[in-house]
Amino acid sequence: MAIASLTLPIFFSAIFVHLLTLSIAQKELRYSYCENRRGNFSAGSPYHDNLNRVLSSLSSDTENDHGFYNASFGENPDHVFARALCRGDVEPATCRSCISDTSNLRASVCPNQKEAILGYDECMVFYTNRSIFGVIETSPRLWLWNPVNASDPASLSATLRTLLDTSRMQAAAGDSLRKFAVNDAVASDFTRVFVLTECTPDLSEQQCLNCLDQIIEEQPDCCTGRTGGRVIAPSCNFRFENYRFYNITPV
Repeated sequence: MAIASLTLPIFFSAIFVHLLTLSIAQKELRYSYCENRRGNFSAGSPYHDNLNRVLSSLSSDTENDHGFYNASFGENPDHVFARALCRGDVEPATCRSCISDTSNLRASVCPNQKEAILGYDECMVFYTNRSIFGVIETSPRLWLWNPVNASDPASLSATLRTLLDTSRMQAAAGDSLRKFAVNDAVASDFTRVFVLTECTPDLSEQQCLNCLDQIIEEQPDCCTGRTGGRVIAPSCNFRFENYRFYNITPV
């Protein structure tokens, strides 16, 4: 079952998306949000053509192996800015394939919105009609959670707070190619907790910390009592689970 795009009133700061088990092979997106407040475009318009050109360029850049792609094309008012970020442990070929699959589904999921965020577990694509390079983008934010309840929520939460604090600093300390960190620890109830944090590497160390701090603050509202969950923003994201969902070391 595909996840439908969600449109919430303007006073909501986050979009709530139930975590489903999908795969890229199914050609179904894990999450998507089409931002209607940024304006719309018509099929065949200059913005439409520029968007298709930019999205195609993201996945066709075979010289880039670090998993972050940034591109823009056109002139105002039809200038399109786009970025794609792959999870830091994903192989380059898988990364580009994920970005291509995501971009190919754009038309059916967000057919005429000038701004949208969509993706799979392995990659995220974000595009808009304003400059975004080197800018902290924490909206829209997507909340996803594991439907399974934790057996000892207090124990998991205590371990999770420590892991997220460590991982946020490690990710922010990354270089201009990758800002990504993974960690795990055993909670007091003997449940192992796995954590991932990531920023787009166009951010400075302090910008990455600021971005992660904003979304980590939402973890209690998003995912308290769950065995897993995540908050995704255009510039950063974090995820935790009670199983390893990433490769042991980044590529």
